[in-house]
Amino acid sequence: INNLACGLTLNFYQLNTIKNYDLCLPSGSHDRAVLLYEYVGKKTVDLQHTEVPDAYRGRGIAKHLAKAAMDFVVEEDLKAHLTCWYIQKYVKENPQPQYFEHIYQ
Repeated sequence: INNLACGLTLNFYQLNTIKNYDLCLPSGSHDRAVLLYEYVGKKTVDLQHTEVPDAYRGRGIAKHLAKAAMDFVVEEDLKAHLTCWYIQKYVKENPQPQYFEHIYQ
């Protein structure tokens, strides 16, 4: 669990082979922003989908999810398939060499 500078809390949990980053939203809300990913090989992960509740869109929350996912891929020395269009956009707009080294081409 990480507390982000913006006051949001990032949780990580696993359900069978599908995994999620779960971002707890502020103000006592029970809403969650989620990034869905799945291991498709021993060292390969498919970053599949980000979801932010309508009331919280446009506040940079998906960006936090995308950064956390890419940092996780780098830290765990994984290769990533970027199925999620938003993560593709994030990587394009934040061209970190360490990210490109871990993207499955």
